[in-house]
Amino acid sequence: MKKGLMLALVLLIAASAFGLPLTTLWEKSAGTSTLPSWFDTSNMTRGFAYGVLDGQDRLVVVSRNGGNNIYVLDAATGDSLAKLDAQGIAGGTYHISDVAISDDGKIFL
Repeated sequence: MKKGLMLALVLLIAASAFGLPLTTLWEKSAGTSTLPSWFDTSNMTRGFAYGVLDGQDRLVVVSRNGGNNIYVLDAATGDSLAKLDAQGIAGGTYHISDVAISDDGKIFL
């Protein structure tokens, strides 16, 4: 009896928590024809990171489409803000694959 009541309670909580509607702030997709020109579907756009850079919420994306590319987007709007200089990065078949942002705003590739 207790197990049945506990299961019902867990299911009720899960249904209410996951049943909340989500709101999309912005979207970059093929479905809306809003993909940036540097984004590709051949697995060359690989890693991304979210973090605070210069006091602003940013999304940093790594793309190997056409070379070593690091793009900075506004996390609130999805607007493309900058393309970082990847000069000097070398070694391996693909020079960059992933990115991270430290708590103090440093970008690591």
